[in-house]
Amino acid sequence: PSLYHSTYCELYSFPSHCQDETYRCLAGQGGSMIKFLTKGLLRDRSRSLFPVLVITLTVTLVIFTLGFMKGSMNSLLLDTAVILTGHEKIVTRAYNEESQLMPNDLALLDVDQLIDDLEKNYPDFFWTPRITFAGLLDIPDEKGETKAQGPVIAFGIDFLSDGSRQVEIWELERSLVSGKLPENRNDALISSKLANQLNLSAGESVTFIGSTMDNAFTTYNFNVSGTFNLRKGQTDKQMMLVDLSGARLALDMENTASAIFGFTHSLYYNDKKAVALRTDYNNTKSDSLDIFSPLMLALRDGNQMGTMVDISGAMLAIMGGIFLVVVMVVLWNMGLMNGLRRYGEVGLRLAMGESKGQVYRSMISEAV
Repeated sequence: PSLYHSTYCELYSFPSHCQDETYRCLAGQGGSMIKFLTKGLLRDRSRSLFPVLVITLTVTLVIFTLGFMKGSMNSLLLDTAVILTGHEKIVTRAYNEESQLMPNDLALLDVDQLIDDLEKNYPDFFWTPRITFAGLLDIPDEKGETKAQGPVIAFGIDFLSDGSRQVEIWELERSLVSGKLPENRNDALISSKLANQLNLSAGESVTFIGSTMDNAFTTYNFNVSGTFNLRKGQTDKQMMLVDLSGARLALDMENTASAIFGFTHSLYYNDKKAVALRTDYNNTKSDSLDIFSPLMLALRDGNQMGTMVDISGAMLAIMGGIFLVVVMVVLWNMGLMNGLRRYGEVGLRLAMGESKGQVYRSMISEAV
């Protein structure tokens, strides 16, 4: 102990009057030694405060940036999911092949039973039927004669059922421009762009002209309860939203639907879980030989969304990697600076692998 005490004090140039105290600390119990070293670290800010600050700030920045990017990407995916794909979507195999034509004659049957089975087997999602149809919208004047007409694409959405979250995921309370939300099956919401085009306002009546599920001619009157603007460019230019029960009555589609949409309860899209669920459902419930057999599609399966999902994942990984490299460089530089202060330039260069000859030659050349 006396030899260690003498060497340690000489190495760190402790004054003679404190060498006895240092020896007592070093020769004492382990707790005292830890306390001694801890005090030294805390008093040397370059070895305690600054590394902690750098790591804390960097980790905070990484978490915030990745969280912000994930949130922004999820918001973009949710916009697409609400209108077109859902996090999961179930259609018949035949409907999927002709989906651009909105062929409701190939729609799902016995939808209530399908949804009951889905809620039982896949409770991590909530499931809602959807009818997508298109036709002509006729606006009558005071005499009941046609004042204006225009094409319309309509969505039959489950607005009125207990526990429905359609108003929430469509953000209709925020998007409502005039009027009010639908309160009965004959109410309809019209895009503000379409309303301006047809000189239409809330409170008026419109007539939908189209075809039923059986391709029969149909007309049905809707009351315009309000107008909305989704703020998504031209997406809602010719859009009309009606309650599912009204759409079924207009198109003679009782207990049927164009598709069943599934969303996670948190509305956050997890691609791995969605793909796993799709694969499990199609392996157990879908018959590849039956064109009317239900087929589940994940969000990545529609409208080239798979590429966007893959790119977003790669971007997040790249950003995370860049931040980690920055942290490593900063901490490495801090270590070099600490080493430079403690060992001097010559010792540091030798520690990094330079030979004595290289060090001598460079110092001589610098001096000259």
